[in-house]
Amino acid sequence: MNHNVNTLTVQGTGTVMKKPNRIVLYTTLVQRGITSSDAMKKLEQNYQDFVNIFVRLGYDPNDLLTSSINISLINEAKFEQKSIECTQDITFETDLQLHSISELLAALHTHNNFNLSVAYRYSDEDGARLEAIEMAVMDAKRVAHVISTSSEVTLGSIAHIEYIDASQTPYHIRAMGVNSEYSTIQTRDITFTQTLTITWQLH
Repeated sequence: MNHNVNTLTVQGTGTVMKKPNRIVLYTTLVQRGITSSDAMKKLEQNYQDFVNIFVRLGYDPNDLLTSSINISLINEAKFEQKSIECTQDITFETDLQLHSISELLAALHTHNNFNLSVAYRYSDEDGARLEAIEMAVMDAKRVAHVISTSSEVTLGSIAHIEYIDASQTPYHIRAMGVNSEYSTIQTRDITFTQTLTITWQLH
């Protein structure tokens, strides 16, 4: 409540829940060699083996996106020798179909020299935010109506609206419940929450 007697300021909050419909896989292929050429050659073969798994299961290899390739010198003091390490960061996104994804993860689990992180998201994040904003406006109006009616005053025109989008972007949620055999993935609904304040003139 604003201390100014002729205005009323109310905060409204809107929350919508959406079931995730996209899954994102992040992986890093790692290979080492005595020379950079040797390490890169191994990495290329590693990548081709990796791609073949997706092709065999009917996925489009063009959806495998490489975000970076890094080459670094590794000093192995234990063996008093140096080696070259090459890594390739890859992202893959597709529709969330738990059975198909579990099959893919099981196949990838047999592949050597990579680590895997699984996340999921809702595809229409902007639409979900707008729904939450509409709910926040309705929430503020509902509270303002109750306060003004109970106080026997009349709401006038809106004097001010304050809104800051503090939402998480993107809404990527790490998958939970992936067991050692990658046979099951458990997901939960994704929450989109928006908050704003509206100030009305009072009569």
